[in-house]
Amino acid sequence: MALLTDERPAERHTPPDRQRMARAPDWRERFRIDVLWLTITLVVTVLALIVVLQLWRADPHVPTSLGIDNEFTLMTIKNVLREGWVNHSPRLGAPFGQRLYDFPVASADVLHLVVIKGIGLMTRDPAAVMNCYYGLSFVMVSASAFVAFRLLRVSPPMASAAAVLYSFLPYHFVRGGYFGHLTLSAYFMVPLACALVVRQMGDEPLLQLPPAGPPGGAARLAQFRAGMALTICMMTALSHVYYAVFTVLLLAFAGVVRALAVRSIRPLLSSFVLGAVMAITLAVALLPNISYIERHGRNNEVARRLPTESEIYGLKIVNLVLPTPEHRIAALDRKYAEKSALPGEGSEALGLIGATGVIGLLVTGFRRLLSGSGPASRHTNGMATLLLFLLLFGTVAGLSAVVASLGFAQIRAWNRLSVFVAFLALSAVGLALDRLSSRERSSVPGVTRFGLCLLVLTVGVTDQTTAAFVPRYREVARMWRSDQSFIRAVEQRYGESDVFQLPIMPFPESTLVGRLPSNAHLKGYLHSEKLRWSFGGMRGRESDWQNQLLPVPAVEAVSRVALAGFEALYIDREGYSDRGVELERPLKPLLGQPLVSADAQLAVYDLRPLRRELEAQLGAQQAARLGQLTLNPMRLRWSSEFGAEIRTEALSIRSAESYGEVAVVNGDPEPQRAVLHFELESPPGTAVTVEADDQPQALRSNGGRERLRLELWLRPGQTRVRFRAQSLQPARPFLEGVPRRLRVGATARSLGDTGFSVLNPRVDQGGPDLAALLQPAPPRASSPTVIQPVGAPRRRMSPLLMLGAVLALGVVFVATADQCVRALLDPRRRRQPAPGPMRPVGERHGASRSPALQGQGPQP
Repeated sequence: MALLTDERPAERHTPPDRQRMARAPDWRERFRIDVLWLTITLVVTVLALIVVLQLWRADPHVPTSLGIDNEFTLMTIKNVLREGWVNHSPRLGAPFGQRLYDFPVASADVLHLVVIKGIGLMTRDPAAVMNCYYGLSFVMVSASAFVAFRLLRVSPPMASAAAVLYSFLPYHFVRGGYFGHLTLSAYFMVPLACALVVRQMGDEPLLQLPPAGPPGGAARLAQFRAGMALTICMMTALSHVYYAVFTVLLLAFAGVVRALAVRSIRPLLSSFVLGAVMAITLAVALLPNISYIERHGRNNEVARRLPTESEIYGLKIVNLVLPTPEHRIAALDRKYAEKSALPGEGSEALGLIGATGVIGLLVTGFRRLLSGSGPASRHTNGMATLLLFLLLFGTVAGLSAVVASLGFAQIRAWNRLSVFVAFLALSAVGLALDRLSSRERSSVPGVTRFGLCLLVLTVGVTDQTTAAFVPRYREVARMWRSDQSFIRAVEQRYGESDVFQLPIMPFPESTLVGRLPSNAHLKGYLHSEKLRWSFGGMRGRESDWQNQLLPVPAVEAVSRVALAGFEALYIDREGYSDRGVELERPLKPLLGQPLVSADAQLAVYDLRPLRRELEAQLGAQQAARLGQLTLNPMRLRWSSEFGAEIRTEALSIRSAESYGEVAVVNGDPEPQRAVLHFELESPPGTAVTVEADDQPQALRSNGGRERLRLELWLRPGQTRVRFRAQSLQPARPFLEGVPRRLRVGATARSLGDTGFSVLNPRVDQGGPDLAALLQPAPPRASSPTVIQPVGAPRRRMSPLLMLGAVLALGVVFVATADQCVRALLDPRRRRQPAPGPMRPVGERHGASRSPALQGQGPQP
């Protein structure tokens, strides 16, 4: 904190004696002032958060929102609390368990996971931990932003107001309170990273190679600054991959610009060292994921990003400067996003103060480029240059699209650069207001500065926040309590059992299935402690065994699931257009009446009687064999030439350009005969050839949409099937090399040699009908058992207690602010200069000299 100085030259017309009295305070007094203003910042943040989110209505044990990625975030928190870390859970992806190594979306967020584990020492409830960390993120962002603004020489009052505004960006509420992106909303390392880049670009970098100055105090100061820079880089790398990548880009740009400005390679080397530290730290954090992929191979099914997504999620300047969506003033409620072809993620708005800073920096940057002149601040020119670079790189169809087209498409959401833009904009506003207040001809310029801060803070918070940020506490609590009561009743009946979930949904990142979002099946895991759930296994790995059940009739699929060891069938009726009526019609005579949730959305059937009946009919050995083949079927692995999956009721459809491969994996140790059903679609006049390894036959299609059938003898391991599309039209010079779009849908089924014909009457070998094999079981109840939600004990703070707490915080705030203003404005509270020859006190106040001094000249 000793570096957080506020150096200002003395007034030009101040007499010499007053210059000595107005001497800048030493580092101890500056430290006390910074601590006072930091305390004020945190108190204001807490008070504003209570008012904006109406926290007196919240239940700490219920999430603020459901849907989008909220369930996924709750899952990662529960993994950390129960299993020690985020990458593994034995209660998801049954019966194999969940392994998230292929999807390192949270693996590198070590800093956040450590804080979550710390909160978990007080409570094991994932919802409570998530709410606590979401609220704590506002405090952490305000604190780090205050320190970062002080590093850029913003005065303490302005730094305090700007820090609160930076914490209350719409980005924070949309990411954390709506999307469920908890680690993205906790962007407390972004201000420090931005301050580091701005300092590296200016004439006072935190890291210099070699350290400037002779051995002694200057060398120790350089070492302290270097340690601070390296610590910021390592912590930023452990906060989020996006923020780490953005910081590395800014460091590289700052190093190049500074090296060209001073005609030295040392700034570029300094930036290279800082970027290398971040890259090494990130690689160490992802080492378990890298090791897993090296052992098990790359999974092409997960996190497939297309270069065009960099434009869909690019940074839009119009979204930065327009008012916040659903603004408190109806006239400012923008409708641009509703009409835009690329609306983005809707979290880039900076508010009035931030937009003013962006416009001011752009004017500064262009003025600097055109005339070579710039403002008096030592950092404003660097911030303007960085802002121009961010807009040029991150904007839609900008340099980010060029980088994505070169094969680096994993970082796609460049709109998240808005938090970096917001910091630069608010820093510029703070420095500008400092210059404005210092020019005021007032006997107490601190009062003017304090009034400006209060005005900026009030206008900014009111403008940046809307009523739409208030969570729907009552509605979310009703849904949460209903699911909680139902899942606990299921757990009480089935204990430690495997539960198969319908509809079948891939994990992670699936499209809507019916009306179900991608992570809706996680609610069972979040509300249970003993049950094991089929959902949550990584697609492209062992959990793909479920895909074989997509084209299978319901009775056969349920029978296979029962033989595979699952004891309960969980159906979310929102996943079907008819709410599961056609699905459950043949199941009720076979399985009996289900448990049903109070809202009739969830139903759970008992599979244990069906399994016992199948074992009696087929024999224990044959039943066990069928269960093993169900869990270890032939799987399809699509090559990287194919794009993202489009799932239908019976097929998994992919698209490729002219060529693609599908690997058919035989998980059985014995060779198997199989039949592959393909659905090909290609432009007219296109010949498609389908051929497999070690197979004498090949199939051909003449374009259009056609269904093909290919019989294969599969050895253990992989057998590749290749698709080639060629044009049947005469070759034309301007059409040569033009790809022929190819859409492939495929499914693989074993033939009668495996024994599946016993349960499948539709395979070529034939077999008995399962409905004739099994006798309908009598229903165990005349009507379904409906589980009513049990009201949770009220844990809310009473209104009187809340009012008392707010009043107490307000008194503390007023008292602290008063003391801080006195410390800043009252010269008698400043540290007196060191003893030395000075004028007598009486003479300084206009009194006559003492007799002993009569006839003497002026004192030094």
